[in-house]
This record gives sequence, structure tokens and C-alpha cells, in this order.
Amino acid sequence: MLIIIPILFIIISQRRDIRRFASYIQVFFEESGCGLNWETAHDKWTDVKTGEGHDSVPWAYWALFIVCLAFYCISLYLSKVSFEFLHIIIPIVFIIFMIYVHVTYARSKHTYYRECLTSWRTIYRDLIAKQDSS
Repeated sequence: MLIIIPILFIIISQRRDIRRFASYIQVFFEESGCGLNWETAHDKWTDVKTGEGHDSVPWAYWALFIVCLAFYCISLYLSKVSFEFLHIIIPIVFIIFMIYVHVTYARSKHTYYRECLTSWRTIYRDLIAKQDSS
């Protein structure tokens, strides 16, 4: 179970990079009149279709977590160790942590995209102003 926590943060970081790049494309190419406006259309689609249905990352991690939890239970059974209170507490701590990360990721992804759009628009306006003043 310990390996899926760092991998989860790596994947979330990768997803944030994708959102940053997508917002760059939207600002520098689509809003300036170039491109196919895919990011703009996708952004509007995600506004209409809320929820996790179009993002498989959280659900893939929950499935992986459940598989790890099943292996944990099987290993306890096969090792024939005496059942301890810690055998319950450890998975509960991981479950609480996974819920926290899932909720935080779900709430922040749209906000993060909006923040990236605002930042890129500021950079774009500054670049245009710099070109106009030259």
C-alpha cells in the first residue's frame, strides 16, 4: 500500500501539468484566433458535466487501493499471525488519507485550471503590451 501513495502524487502532479499546458494552449492559440478551440470546448463541457466521470485517475487509484487492501488481508490470513488492533488501524489510516487526497484533488483540479488560465492571460497581455510598445 505504501507504493501507491507516492505514485498517486506523481500522477496528480502529471495531471496538473496537463492542465497547465492545456490552459496555455487555450490562451495563446485558441483565444488569439488560432487552433481548433478544442480546449475551449472541453473547458465548457467540463463546466456542464461536473463530477469525476471524465477523469479516470481517482477511480483507478481506488481500484488499485482495494486490490492492495485485499492482498493485505490475504497476507494476514496466510501468515497466521494473531489478530491485532493495528491490523485494523493501519488500513483505516490509509483509507482516510485516500479519501482526503481524492476530495482535495477533485475540488482543486477545476480551480487550478482557472488559476492557470488567469496567469497565462496576464502573461499574454504583458507580451502583447511589450510588443505594442516596441
